[in-house]
Amino acid sequence: MQAAGNLRKRSEGADARYAGASVWSSRLADISIHANPKTLVLPDVLDIKAAISLTEDILSLRGAEIIIDASHVARLGGQSLQILLSAMTTWQADGVSIEFARPSASFVEGLTLFGIAPETFLSGVPASAAGLH
Repeated sequence: MQAAGNLRKRSEGADARYAGASVWSSRLADISIHANPKTLVLPDVLDIKAAISLTEDILSLRGAEIIIDASHVARLGGQSLQILLSAMTTWQADGVSIEFARPSASFVEGLTLFGIAPETFLSGVPASAAGLH
């Protein structure tokens, strides 16, 4: 019986050591994610058809710093804009950077048509402060 108790104690000690290693490797992964932001290039048309794949693409990057390249956007639809606004709020809540790079004139015009100040939105300010009420 005592041998079983000693074995259990050793096993618990090993589990604690490995759990600590897991936390450490998790922290290293966080450091590497933040050191190399991911880039998401938006398609030229951000309509309702693009909304599903946009959601999937953004969710696959959750937790990583991202740069959203809006240089190819020719049309910005409401559903895709909602997804981008939600991403901004989520990334801020997670304490992770989200930035927009090279917005096309059409992207900026689309923001304006929806009543959003492009300067505020493009600076990464979440929806509540980007002119939406």
